[in-house]
Amino acid sequence: MVIWLEVPVEPAASRGSVRPKYSVGRAVVVLDNESAYVGLLERTAAAALLAHEDVRELSRGDMERIQPEIPLSWETLEQQVLQLSDPRPRPHALGLGDAIAALTRRARIRECGSCAQRRKGLNRIIIWGWWRRRRIQVQPEG
Repeated sequence: MVIWLEVPVEPAASRGSVRPKYSVGRAVVVLDNESAYVGLLERTAAAALLAHEDVRELSRGDMERIQPEIPLSWETLEQQVLQLSDPRPRPHALGLGDAIAALTRRARIRECGSCAQRRKGLNRIIIWGWWRRRRIQVQPEG
């Protein structure tokens, strides 16, 4: 189960960027101007952060109320936290659709239903990792 915490931030010395006030270890961190939202899997790491009086655990209601400044949903962020538990990330091929989607996310353009279909179709064109051995999978038409 993913544990979400709200941790205060402190401004970094260079370029006005922010970072969590406390060390968070292996976690997914979403930075905001006033807070950092930290997703953890380890209960002991969460308890160590909760020992600070200005750190609080987020409830589901808090998460629905808070909209981070990134175009990712809380469910997507939780999937990223769950991937941290995998000791060896599996190498995978990168499709053209995923590469374009990453660029548009960085430009803060949200993905609509048509964009998702287009991304799936373009992912049939592998641009990175085509040389790795993997099982042949039949790609559905899309």
